[in-house]
Parts: sequence; C-alpha cells; structure tokens
Amino acid sequence: MNEKGAVYPYVLVFFIILQAAVVWGTGIYLSRYQTSKELANYYETKVMETLALKKILANAPDIESGPKTYPYSAGKVEYTTKPYEDPQYVILQLTTIKGNGASFTSSFLYNKNNGKIEKALN
Repeated sequence: MNEKGAVYPYVLVFFIILQAAVVWGTGIYLSRYQTSKELANYYETKVMETLALKKILANAPDIESGPKTYPYSAGKVEYTTKPYEDPQYVILQLTTIKGNGASFTSSFLYNKNNGKIEKALN
C-alpha cells in the first residue's frame, strides 16, 4: 500500500476550505468598509445641510432674496425658494454638492409667518 500519496487529498481539502474562509471573510470586511464610508458620507452631507439651514433661518426676513450658496470644505450647499399653494409658506430646496460632484437634494416647507420649518417634503 502506498501511504505517501494519502496526504495530498487531505492537504488539498484543507487549502480549499482555507481559501473559502479567506474569501468569505474578505467579503464581510469589504462590505463593512463600504458601509462605513457611505455612512460617513451621509453624515457629512447632513451636517453641511444642517449648517446651511441654520444660516438660512438666521436670515429669515431675507429668505426669498434669491438663490444663495454656502461653501464648506467638503462641498457646498445651494438653496432656492419656490412658491407654495398657501402664500404664508414657501418651499426651501437645498442641493448639497459634494467635492466629488455627487449632489443630494432636500426640500422643506418653511412658514414665513413664524420663521420655522414646518416639515421635510422628501
């Protein structure tokens, strides 16, 4: 009986299982890494949007003066106003443009009488 050839199939199975585990673990790591990058990008965008809203609401009487841009280190936020059915309201449309060119748009219903945002429209 040839016992020297019996080790090869076991070693081959071991390395196939090891490669499968490495590929599976790498997939998990890449998925977590991509999720963390997307989450950081989302929060960075929302922070820029919130800071721009704070500046816009600080200039409440001048809110309908026309489109304005607020630059930040990670991009810029542009806002425009649109009329609403009820004249006491106006729609604030914020467009956040990141440094890589990606843009995100949010709209809010602004009450001109009390100077507050009533609700987010999208």
